[in-house]
Amino acid sequence: SPDGSRLVSVDTAERHVMIVYDWAHETALFSAALGPHTVLDAQFVDQTHIVTCGVNNVIFWSAVQGGGGGGNVDLALTASYEGRAGLFGPKFKKQALTCVCPIPAIAGKVATGTVSGEIYVWDGRKVCASLDAHSGACSVIHAASTGVLSGGAEGKIILWSPELEQLATFDMHAVTEKTCLKNGLRSLCFSGDGTRMLGSVDGCEVYELAVSDGSDVNAGALVRGHDVAMAVHGVCAHPSRKEYATAGDDGSVRVWDIETHRCLRMCYLKGAGIRCVTYSPDGTKLCVGTGTPDSAKKGKKAKK
Repeated sequence: SPDGSRLVSVDTAERHVMIVYDWAHETALFSAALGPHTVLDAQFVDQTHIVTCGVNNVIFWSAVQGGGGGGNVDLALTASYEGRAGLFGPKFKKQALTCVCPIPAIAGKVATGTVSGEIYVWDGRKVCASLDAHSGACSVIHAASTGVLSGGAEGKIILWSPELEQLATFDMHAVTEKTCLKNGLRSLCFSGDGTRMLGSVDGCEVYELAVSDGSDVNAGALVRGHDVAMAVHGVCAHPSRKEYATAGDDGSVRVWDIETHRCLRMCYLKGAGIRCVTYSPDGTKLCVGTGTPDSAKKGKKAKK
């Protein structure tokens, strides 16, 4: 929530239960089953309103006064919410909504990303506008007083004004390293002064970019990891240095610094997933074992 006192979560079980917590006191304040449709995001709009969205559904939740409290109860302190379904209307396609974000500069307005790449703007619980944005699904929207960022599955970031006027587009394919196989955006945020932004991509890498021109501030990823959709099968510590190696179904071998958690070196082996990795006794070589050509695909299916 805006004051940091409450946390909202939605589980992935069949009933998709939403729970609102007073996290500091480790207390669940409210819960509700949202139904069988997949829920992809949940956000506080302000201290008394929450929006949940997902596959063909969006629900606007408002804090309601509990019984016996009279007419002067502070709704921000209540532990009950009432949900009402969003209305797409005849002009706007009902479709999967991938993310939701309140827009600070436009009072009462909320933006949602769609699977078709558009951004829907909501006034209350009704869609009031549709913005052409991405050629793939709009996977993330982040808003601050300095502006709005949206990211798409096609690997592009769009910078918007606080009032949602499109200002610039940045292509992550021009920034990410050649070893990054997937450039779709997963998360975005501004720095405190609004001059930089952090973006994470499907290839499990995080980059810091300049808002002025989209250039890579650090000339490389801040954080790297294995493909999030595939399993890691091998981990081995270096016999003498503070390093360890990992390997997995994405076909990569990576060497990490134990203390800084930074990826020091990496390489890709084409053709099959890697099932195990180990150092030679003197630590000068790595030995890896690979699976069959389709083992990586089987590993990915198993995880799903």
